[in-house]
Amino acid sequence: MDDLAFRRREMLKNLLDDPLFKEAIDDVSTDLMSAIRSTGMQQSDLRENYYFEFLALERIVGKLNAYAGEVVFVRAAREKERQRG
Repeated sequence: MDDLAFRRREMLKNLLDDPLFKEAIDDVSTDLMSAIRSTGMQQSDLRENYYFEFLALERIVGKLNAYAGEVVFVRAAREKERQRG
């Protein structure tokens, strides 16, 4: 991984660790679940749309966490290289 990619992932990790970002993601997730629960029996299309939005949010956050998680491994590898010489 080149330095630019590493720095971008570090910034992403910092964003994901930010309490305000976490709160915003939780709020959107809660809003979507509330919207799903508040749909009527005849609103299956709307409920399904909310559900797909919820899945998309989870998938995006999961992918971002995967990218940010690479920072830990790269840091460890770079530290090993420094110790070797």
